[in-house]
Amino acid sequence: MLADIGKLNFPYQGTTLCFLRESAASSPDQISRLLKGLVDAVVLIHDPSAKPDIVEILRKAFRFPKAEDAEASYRVLTIMATIDMMPDPAAWKLVQKVTAKINPKVAQVELNQVLSPAAVRSLEDSGFLAEARKKLR
Repeated sequence: MLADIGKLNFPYQGTTLCFLRESAASSPDQISRLLKGLVDAVVLIHDPSAKPDIVEILRKAFRFPKAEDAEASYRVLTIMATIDMMPDPAAWKLVQKVTAKINPKVAQVELNQVLSPAAVRSLEDSGFLAEARKKLR
């Protein structure tokens, strides 16, 4: 392991969903249901009673030869999987900077034009995220 990303001090965008702006405009209900599914998955990941099943899924999916490897993957997953889905401009600026080294055109993208918090804000306003936070405690 080179570093524990959970302990590094830099902006990081965890749980995220990328979609075309047109998709959000034409199918807001579909985007909302997809985001709710992601939130439900994160809540399940953090549910202690689901841990054995999730560890087994990780073991099979990543073909870990040892049970300890799946356990370690689960620990990382619980750190990385959050319901903090609001776009983080600082994190995306970092992604843009790194990606621009490969494709300089990426540096020209105005992040405030492509980051859309509306779908996440809708889940916040509806109380869905507040309920999910309660389950995570």
